[in-house]
Amino acid sequence: FLLRTSPMVFTSVSSNSFERVFGYTKKEFLNNPVFYKKMIFSEDQDQYIFTINDYKRFIKSKKNSTALRYTGKKGQTIWLETIYTPVKNSKGQITSMVGISRNVSHEKQTEVSLSEAKEQFDIISNNAHDIIYFFTYVPKPKYLYISPSVKNILGYDASNFYKDLVGFSNFEWLSQDKIY
Repeated sequence: FLLRTSPMVFTSVSSNSFERVFGYTKKEFLNNPVFYKKMIFSEDQDQYIFTINDYKRFIKSKKNSTALRYTGKKGQTIWLETIYTPVKNSKGQITSMVGISRNVSHEKQTEVSLSEAKEQFDIISNNAHDIIYFFTYVPKPKYLYISPSVKNILGYDASNFYKDLVGFSNFEWLSQDKIY
């Protein structure tokens, strides 16, 4: 898309994929500076370029991309990652920006699912009365994870298992009095 900055900020050109992704026609949003405001989640609106001041703030931030949530015509949440490139006139002044957006909704949902799964795992592993661990022999033997309960059960801090595997990798550290 092409985001014009003069005399006001508005989208003047867009690809045909906009309708496929959002459900809106080009006629509904082109040259309409307030159209996006109703589509963007209120929590994300401070990151979008609605005004010349927003535009100047974005340029000063030295960022070149954003990832924002939008609401499609059917009410669905759509995440777009947009990379912006400024377009300058012959005097070197930025007059517009070209934006290339891609739908990252699936990736964002995966991030949320992974975060929720990690939270659940942390609750279980941090409160377990058993030792929970992940160990690998490939490419070299090492602990990938060991629960904090190892301290209460064996008297070793979990950090010991990550530092030095000499004596720890083959359970040689486990003395007979620790086995029951």
